Amino acid sequence: MSELVIFEVGAQQVEVRLEGETLWVTQVQMAELFNTSSDNISLHLKNIYNESELMEQATTEDFSVVRQEGERQVRNLFDESLGEPKKIIARNHQFLGVNRAIEAVRNREARHGKLGVFWHTQGSGKSYSMVMFTRKVHHKLGGNFTFLVLTDRDDLDTQIYKTFANCGVISDQEQCRAAT
Repeated sequence: MSELVIFEVGAQQVEVRLEGETLWVTQVQMAELFNTSSDNISLHLKNIYNESELMEQATTEDFSVVRQEGERQVRNLFDESLGEPKKIIARNHQFLGVNRAIEAVRNREARHGKLGVFWHTQGSGKSYSMVMFTRKVHHKLGGNFTFLVLTDRDDLDTQIYKTFANCGVISDQEQCRAAT
């Protein structure tokens, strides 16, 4: 369970997240604490990771909240399939489709378990839509959902699996694929 901690820096307050013994802060929050720019923090972190002072995987959270807008938490999605993080931004049909699917899950009892269909044409970003949907269910609805993804081709199965792994939703070592 995480709790909210407020640090006071002079007359300024900075809210951070504490999970167990781990303190999570964004680069913007670090900049506020150290009275510098977030670009400067980013540069220092890059040097720390390049010099192996800290392991990036152990000290960063891929899906961290990057800013708070009222009750809404803005989160980023990154794909590391090309060896470095690439920010993924939802296209309009993904944004609308994922939000409608979330509402269907939220109202699943009233809908008698019928959630509908989120249809994609070839090349329209179905793998990213699935990642966005599963992440949003986890962050918005909580619970212990299990997602079953059925495909009709091995190459599509591999593509979706790699997208989930490259976006950090599952680890590369997780055996979550059926053999037949």
